Amino acid sequence: MRLNMLKAIALVPVLLIGLACQRASQTATSDDNSYKDSVKQALQQAELQDVTVDEDKDKNTITLGGKVHSENARQQAGEVAKAAAANRTIANEISVHARVRAVQGIHAQERAREGSRPVHGSVA
Repeated sequence: MRLNMLKAIALVPVLLIGLACQRASQTATSDDNSYKDSVKQALQQAELQDVTVDEDKDKNTITLGGKVHSENARQQAGEVAKAAAANRTIANEISVHARVRAVQGIHAQERAREGSRPVHGSVA
């Protein structure tokens, strides 16, 4: 009876270690799969939705691409990506284009003008 009891007691730590390893493996797998989506979501929340995100799991790298209007926006995208995927290397290949900024400025001016146009039939 005592021998069976000792066997059972000795088996408990082995089972606990096995369960802990299994859970750690599952957590690592789900974390690996979610980096790209996490980075994309974080960039969208930072209003940097024009930035593209690619992931190379073999190289442990997230690559950012696309075009932004300023160097500050480029740096911000890199910081946002690092925060969302701290275990990955971030390769920031985003290019800065002044034209993107100019076009965005033109669209903003057009929207402002549309908002200030007199309503049809009213006196300005």
